[in-house]
Amino acid sequence: MTLSVVPHPNKPTQYYVLSPAADFFFIQQHPHASTLQVQLLIYPFEDAESIIQTLSFIAPSLHHGLQTKVLHNLSKRHQLAKLYMKSVPSKRKLAVIANTSPSAIRH
Repeated sequence: MTLSVVPHPNKPTQYYVLSPAADFFFIQQHPHASTLQVQLLIYPFEDAESIIQTLSFIAPSLHHGLQTKVLHNLSKRHQLAKLYMKSVPSKRKLAVIANTSPSAIRH
């Protein structure tokens, strides 16, 4: 299992997780969780916003064929990001990555 993280600015032994990791937190509750191996992809703290943007938009675009309702979720994320972020990839760019039409990314 791989988690994308940035180091805590004041506590060197702690990290911020950059993408939802529900499966990791679910697995932690298992009795054999102590044998779980986790790989950390540690990014510089300054790059957190761009990494979050990549994990929120690009990864779902690449995996939409494997999961249900991903394009719907991607559309909602895109809509919210346009409200709060300065630079958001266009639906056309996300559609190219997802190998689908821009009209498929809707909610």
